[in-house]
Amino acid sequence: MIWMKYDIAAKKLMESGREDILERFFGVQADSVDKIEELPTEKTSLRNVDFALRIKGEGRPEYVLILELQTEWKSGKVLNLAEYAIRFTLRFPGQEIQPSMLLLMPNSKAADHFENSYLTFRFQLIKMWELNPEDYENAGPEIQSLIPLMKYGTRYVEVAERRIYENRDISREQKGDLLTALAIFTGLKDKNLTKALLNRRRDIMIESAFYDLVKEEGIAEGLEKGKREGKLEDARKMFAEGLEIKLVQKITGLTEAQLREAGIIP
Repeated sequence: MIWMKYDIAAKKLMESGREDILERFFGVQADSVDKIEELPTEKTSLRNVDFALRIKGEGRPEYVLILELQTEWKSGKVLNLAEYAIRFTLRFPGQEIQPSMLLLMPNSKAADHFENSYLTFRFQLIKMWELNPEDYENAGPEIQSLIPLMKYGTRYVEVAERRIYENRDISREQKGDLLTALAIFTGLKDKNLTKALLNRRRDIMIESAFYDLVKEEGIAEGLEKGKREGKLEDARKMFAEGLEIKLVQKITGLTEAQLREAGIIP
């Protein structure tokens, strides 16, 4: 559960900055990128891929790019990706399928293949921590929000913040979304930098639709608690606790105060 907020933030960035992220990270230069909606039977009976995209152009035949966004490395996710590849191969016979993964956090075991006695599966793996922030100086604002996760990325947080805040091509609400994502990803690397960023830009973050989204997930309350007490570790605990409270309330119909009185939650 603790990684959910990072997955949400990464997917939000992918939705708004799809073309730039695909081009900068995966080398995709397409005339058009269309999202493929999964079939009703797939949604009810199988896991859903994060993004299935129909790529046209690049001087090559049309193909389908299957993209998974992962915060931490889990070998089981590779088999999920293999399942998606097989599913779309059956759905689009004769069309090239390109399975890909964007991995946010470092892990020495992360590999772009899986192999056992009967199956060999290879995919495109982008390791965020191996990317050089200096190579993305002119990248779009969504990529600026991911800068902290790159190699020595914490050195460039204030630069990324300034590029987002001073960008005249995006709205104030979009800036709030992107600055909130920047704060979330900075928190994976340096708590003090996140606290400083929140102190500087909280006024614009709370106006954004993305801030409302993370608030629903229990993230914003945790960040505010971390700001007041100077402990972002408490923010992470608040996130997990908030989800637990919401789940128990949904099942029992009791208020938070009643749950605490009954000793169901701390």
